[in-house]
Amino acid sequence: MINLEKDVKTYSLYLIAIVAIVAVVGIVVMTTNYDGFGGTTSEDVLTSDEGEASESVGLAGQAYSIAGCTDPDASSSAVTISQFLNPSTVTNNKGIKPDKCVTEKSGITYLYEAICLYSGTSSYLKKNCAALNSQGKVYQCKDGACVDIDAKPTCTPGLLTETGKCWKDSMWNSIYYQQEYQNGDCTTSLKNTSFCGYNNDALCNNVGCCKDELVPNTAICQGNVLYNQTKNSCTGELKDNYIDCLKQASGWAPKTCKINSVGAPYCGTVDCKSGDITYTCTNNGMGGNYNYYKAICETFSWGGQWKLISEFFPTCPEGATCYNPDGNCAGPKTT
Repeated sequence: MINLEKDVKTYSLYLIAIVAIVAVVGIVVMTTNYDGFGGTTSEDVLTSDEGEASESVGLAGQAYSIAGCTDPDASSSAVTISQFLNPSTVTNNKGIKPDKCVTEKSGITYLYEAICLYSGTSSYLKKNCAALNSQGKVYQCKDGACVDIDAKPTCTPGLLTETGKCWKDSMWNSIYYQQEYQNGDCTTSLKNTSFCGYNNDALCNNVGCCKDELVPNTAICQGNVLYNQTKNSCTGELKDNYIDCLKQASGWAPKTCKINSVGAPYCGTVDCKSGDITYTCTNNGMGGNYNYYKAICETFSWGGQWKLISEFFPTCPEGATCYNPDGNCAGPKTT
C-alpha cells in the first residue's frame, strides 16, 4: 500500500512536469512575434496544397482588410489566383510583409505570398508557381509574383516620344534625324528619316533637323534689299536677314526686291525699258568664273526684257556696280 502511494506521487510529479512544459511552450508561442518582419521563419509560413487557392480570379487591387491587417491585392479571405500573379505588400500594426521569391535548399524557388489572418496578424502562403502552368503558360517566381516566362510582350505601336535621334553617315559626313517608334513586341525602331545637311553636327538635335524657317509676315522690301526674319527650328533663335537683290543675280539679268501677286516680297528681275543697259556680276548660270556681263533691254508687247550681249568683262567696266574693292567680279554677295 505504501508503494502504491509512492507510485501515485511519482506519477503526479510527472503530470505536473508535463503540464508545466506545455504551459511554457504556450507562453513562448503566444509571445513569439508572429509578424516578425526581420525574416521568414517556419512558424509564419503556411504550406499550400493546390486546393487552397480559389480558381476565381477575384478583384485584385480591391484591398481586403481584417482586424487591422490589409492585403492590397486580395478581395476576400480566400486566396485567389490573381494574388499569385500580382506582387503586393501586406501591412498591419506590426509592420509590413512583401510578397517575395525564396529559393530553398531543394533548388526550387517558391512564391511567398503575404496574406492576412483572421486574428489581424499576417503570414506567408508558400506557392510553387509551376502549379499554375496550363495551356502553354510556364510560370516562375520573379519579383514577388508568378510570371509567365513565355508570355509575349504586347505594346501599342506608334511614336514613342517626341524626342528622336540624330546620326551621322561618317563616309559622307551626312547628318540625319530619325523618330523613335515602338513596335508591337515592345522593341523600338527608327523611322521617318530626314536629311539635315553635311559636316555640321549642329544641323540636328533630338527634336529634328535644325533649319532656319521663315517667320511669317516679316518679309518686306527696303529699296533693293529684301528683309526677312528666320527662326531656328531647334533652338528657337531668331535671325534678321538683309539680302541685297542686286547682288543675287542667277544668270545675267539684274535683280531687285519686288512684290508678287499675293503680296509677298522676293528678289525678281529688274523691270526695264527699251535701251537700258546693265552690267551684272555672274557666271551666267553656267559654272566657272564670275565676270561682269552686259545686257540691254528690249521692249515687247508684254513689257521690257533683258537681252544678253555677247560681251563680258573680268573686271568692273564703266557704269557697273562693283562688289569688290579691286573691281574684280567675285560672285554674288549676300551681305
